Amino acid sequence: MARGPDAALQDFVARGQRLTARLEAFRKPVIAAVNGLAYGGGCEITEAVPLAIASDRAIFAKPEINLGMPPTFGGTQRLPRLAGRKRALELLLTGDAFSPERALELGLVNQMVAHADLLPAAHDLARRILRHSPLAAASILTAVTRGINQSIAEGLLIEGEQFSRMVPTADLREGLDAWITRRAPRYPGNWAAHAAKG
Repeated sequence: MARGPDAALQDFVARGQRLTARLEAFRKPVIAAVNGLAYGGGCEITEAVPLAIASDRAIFAKPEINLGMPPTFGGTQRLPRLAGRKRALELLLTGDAFSPERALELGLVNQMVAHADLLPAAHDLARRILRHSPLAAASILTAVTRGINQSIAEGLLIEGEQFSRMVPTADLREGLDAWITRRAPRYPGNWAAHAAKG
């Protein structure tokens, strides 16, 4: 039996919000490489992922108002947190498209590169992250994601909790040993370190 249009709409919104929430809370650093239109849901995915690089051909918009509706996958919540309330409201209330330069200025993306350099830049960023402990990266992502909307005191508790989880790990021991002996660390479970050994 059909549940009706209200239930279908709520299910649509819930699925989109679950997707962006999962991207935001994922314990590995997801990097979006935006190479064209990032309107509506595409912009919301870019807002949700931890890192993003835009091609100089990318174009962003929050066009939902043009359809007579608000964003549905978290855009009214994440964009103000990234860009600031007034700048986000301008984009949300006008529906105007904006350039990758503006996306960079607003903090929506980490960098803008020539179109041909987009995937190499994303791979380079990934390699720079993969040099480090996967457990430490996951811990940092968790601390930032959970702490960003808390008071500073609550955020510091989350940070301390994440640090205490790292103390007994082989990754911390390896990082300290590598630092003391002035060598590159070789983290367990890190394919980049094992690939470098050859």
